[in-house]
Amino acid sequence: MAALLNKYSDKFEINTPLRMAHFLGQIGVETGGLKHTKEIPCYKEKAIRGNFGKIIIVIYLLASIV
Repeated sequence: MAALLNKYSDKFEINTPLRMAHFLGQIGVETGGLKHTKEIPCYKEKAIRGNFGKIIIVIYLLASIV
């Protein structure tokens, strides 16, 4: 894992300790502490609203304007 992080970190501008900390933190959050390694494609509306709340409403409103 470390070899891949080192190989691609510059390409994706993960090139400071702060950016690496944020990247690794985001991985931890999105994978449930590395429990899930595959995308979970079936979100239910209640779960989406619970996880993303007002952001989804804003995106929906913006999409309806375009």
